[in-house]
Amino acid sequence: MKKKLSMLLVGLFGIMFFPSIANAAVQFNLTCTPDQPNYGDTVNCQVTLQQSTTPITQLRMKTTSYNLEVQSTTYAIGATDPWNNPVPDATTGYTTLTSKTAAGVSSGNVANIVAKVAEQGDDCGNICVEIYYTEFGATGEKSEKPQLYDQKVCERGSTTPTDPKFETPDTGNFASYAILAGGAAIALATISIAKRSTKFYKV
Repeated sequence: MKKKLSMLLVGLFGIMFFPSIANAAVQFNLTCTPDQPNYGDTVNCQVTLQQSTTPITQLRMKTTSYNLEVQSTTYAIGATDPWNNPVPDATTGYTTLTSKTAAGVSSGNVANIVAKVAEQGDDCGNICVEIYYTEFGATGEKSEKPQLYDQKVCERGSTTPTDPKFETPDTGNFASYAILAGGAAIALATISIAKRSTKFYKV
């Protein structure tokens, strides 16, 4: 009885987590450098297809950005690259790539994006890549969750400000010297009085 219950629990566990495993079979990655650009800097981003258990025969990609101006997008369509010539759609903004082989593409570079951070603006630059893809043997498309590149953009030439509590203002310096001088005067006066008292008792 315990053995059957254990098998049942394992089966339920597998059913619950199988969809997430299946969806994770295809994964795209977006990486950008530098990690912390300044205003006006150029950012280079790379879109790649990770090792996929189900090859991709076709994909549609769209790039949107905020506080970053996309200057160029180069697709992996060279002689040794896995994709055919891209077909852009001006209406939707998506570009379609098709695998050079009927078996599809399992991994590799998809596109390189060059963008420039605005000369001034908000404190972050965002690049979002949306991808719809068709798996080998499938009749319909699936979608990849858009990936957001969000990195801090610092003011050009800015430096980390010093914590005010570690700074001694000019007036504070003067007060410190005044306190020291006052303390010295009190000490001298005390010594002088003590000496006079000693002389008085001696007489």
